[in-house]
Amino acid sequence: MLRILTTTEVLQVRAAAGPTPTGLRDRAIVALAYGCGLRAAEISAADCRDVDFRHCTITVPTAKQRGARRRRTVPIPALAQCDLRDYLTAARPALITTAPRHVRALILAADRGQVRRGHRISRQSIRYRVKALFRRAGIDVDGCCCHALRHAFATHTLHGMRARTGNGGWAPADAQRQLQLLLGHESLRSTGIYFDVGQEELAATVNRCHPWGRPVQLTLGEVDQ
Repeated sequence: MLRILTTTEVLQVRAAAGPTPTGLRDRAIVALAYGCGLRAAEISAADCRDVDFRHCTITVPTAKQRGARRRRTVPIPALAQCDLRDYLTAARPALITTAPRHVRALILAADRGQVRRGHRISRQSIRYRVKALFRRAGIDVDGCCCHALRHAFATHTLHGMRARTGNGGWAPADAQRQLQLLLGHESLRSTGIYFDVGQEELAATVNRCHPWGRPVQLTLGEVDQ
């Protein structure tokens, strides 16, 4: 199980991307992975036309779906919108080396290698760039750093749902379905890992809900019984 990043750590990763065209591109990748919960393959496959700033959404082909390739639409939070706009206006034009009408990809490669500069970035390059941001920020996680951002998106969103609805309005089944749609999981079992209840939460529930969990004053006779 991946360690859950804190919101401060996510901001540190975001800040590790500099003001250069490549840095703004990397910040846009973080915006899509953490702000929208996209997989590396989905970020790579996204086109510019998939971003709808009017409705604050992005529609991408959902990876890991069996059969016909499906697409899902997810909201883009305010800070992620800012990072995407900065990238599209100040960085992406500088990365294009061919006629703009031939480049549909949202995120472009900036390094010379297997993928030429100005062409669609590969998912391997996305993972490499995110890992470099983690190193620059001094944050160490096991496994794929890009998936750690997606994992943080799911966990932080779920905590926000719980906090805003309160104990009385908390409906795990509804929240699980919403999170499934956001993450593009084919099965609810995949989403269920975010609903594992820890011992501390169980203890808090008993102390809050069970009659014996609240402090009571017992008489001497009640203690003897």
